[in-house]
Amino acid sequence: MAFVALPLLEAAIEGLQGKHPLPVLVLPTMVLTGVRVVGSADDGHAYGSGDELRVLRDYFAVPGALPSKPFRAVWEASSSDYWRDTRYPGRSLQRMRTDQVKAGLGFFQKKTAAGSDLWGLRPSCGAELKSLPNNPVRLVDLAIWYGRTWDAADLDELVDIFLSPLRFPLDQDDLIGTVYTREIPTHYRQIPFSPQTISLPELAEATGAAPPPPAVGTDLDGLAARLDKCIGGKRFKLEPGFIRRVLSAWMRGDIVILMGQPGTGKTRFATLIAECLKDVFEDLTDVWIPVRTNFEEADLIGYERLDGTPELREFATRVLKSEEPLSPHLVILEEFNLSTVETYLAPILVALQEPGRRVLLPAGEEVRLPIDTFILATCNPFRDEPETRLPVSFPSKRRASVLSMPNVLADRYLKDGDKAIVPLALEMIAQERAAIEERARQGLATALDAIRAPSLSGVRDATNFSAEFKAALISVSKALLDSPEGKSFFTLGLLRDLALEAAYAPRTSAAELTALGNQVADKLVHQLRGVKQRADELSAASANLPNHQEIDLLLERMKSAPVDELVQLL
Repeated sequence: MAFVALPLLEAAIEGLQGKHPLPVLVLPTMVLTGVRVVGSADDGHAYGSGDELRVLRDYFAVPGALPSKPFRAVWEASSSDYWRDTRYPGRSLQRMRTDQVKAGLGFFQKKTAAGSDLWGLRPSCGAELKSLPNNPVRLVDLAIWYGRTWDAADLDELVDIFLSPLRFPLDQDDLIGTVYTREIPTHYRQIPFSPQTISLPELAEATGAAPPPPAVGTDLDGLAARLDKCIGGKRFKLEPGFIRRVLSAWMRGDIVILMGQPGTGKTRFATLIAECLKDVFEDLTDVWIPVRTNFEEADLIGYERLDGTPELREFATRVLKSEEPLSPHLVILEEFNLSTVETYLAPILVALQEPGRRVLLPAGEEVRLPIDTFILATCNPFRDEPETRLPVSFPSKRRASVLSMPNVLADRYLKDGDKAIVPLALEMIAQERAAIEERARQGLATALDAIRAPSLSGVRDATNFSAEFKAALISVSKALLDSPEGKSFFTLGLLRDLALEAAYAPRTSAAELTALGNQVADKLVHQLRGVKQRADELSAASANLPNHQEIDLLLERMKSAPVDELVQLL
């Protein structure tokens, strides 16, 4: 068996560039569907845009094309016009045909009572169409393009197969010699045929499309295990199966919403999964979108300027108009519910449910949301923060999987009790130390890293902290974690701040206790919530801190309300 080789296809595409679409697409489609030379329109054959669309799908759709413009217009000379959409036949090719009919050149056309069109080729149609731009078209170029998967011994046989009655019999009347030529360039004959057909990546490369993305080489469980290992290697702890739940939701087309209190690691997880996905998908596009209060569709996608031109945002330019629509795209929406989700995300919610995944850009351009668009949203609970967060509607929840970020600190305390506090604090210091060391290895160390590094290097294990500091840290942590409110808001993020503050202090018990006391007054008091008893519990736990009077004063102010509920000072 022998087939067209890639160099031949590339030569044929070059030969077809600049030609008119009537001889490249319309006439071959007409004769394929049965249109022939006739004496009048009454003897014509049923033909229409649907026939052209079928040929476009069979011969002009190539891998790697934009989903919104899947057809490679090989006759176009400009790369900006290479790709066409499914409306192309009715919008343009039909007009070209009817213009020729109105001019009395090339074609007969007649509408039937049923509303269909009868078409025929006029006698001497070749002479009448000879004036089309950039004629004639070499039949060998058409045969190579249309017959790139046909078995043929050589170019002469390929052209004969192309012109056969069951294929594209263009030897009608005088078409060959006017619109078409049998010329075969000498250098074409010097290119040998191949024992295999052109591969899909080769076809994509030859047509200027993006090659199909490489296979991942594993199943869902294997991919989840790979990401688990990657994220775990960065000292981030997750519940077993968490990554698989995220991936499974994305496979279904859901938005993944990470819900949890500040400090549970939502943004950290988003950062790490973006990094680890890039290890799997080298062509991953990640777009970070910080949602603000009153965030709107124009902030997400863009808007139309006064002069009618679009001003597009990064989500539109890098995702909706991606040059690699078959590749994965990760969109991270930070603080997802600071604004009304339905206000800014409505077009995407619709596209997720609509088979064509169509999105209308400002100024009217229609694009497609890539299939593998992974949307990851971080979200603080509305119940706990109704003054700053907005509830998410049920239609939005329908398109989402909501995963609660676990409070690892509370979980470890529940499991191990007091013994969990100091080891977790040391883990937080180790993470910060590792991040600084990694910046130094990459040549990205900051000016203040020279101050941070020595302090963090001085805290390697529990013996580096004073016994007084460790006892006070456990006392404060226990006071918070023993309450239902504390189990919600006292997270690893807050413990990290306490631990780093102590690590940056001199290695004396007085300095470490002062550092802890400052953090209780500056940070923990303002996180405290619930009944007034919570203030009394934190006050008792802080009794041995140097600034306990400052802490008590703040707590008394929080207890000043007439009801049994702490007043927020900030």
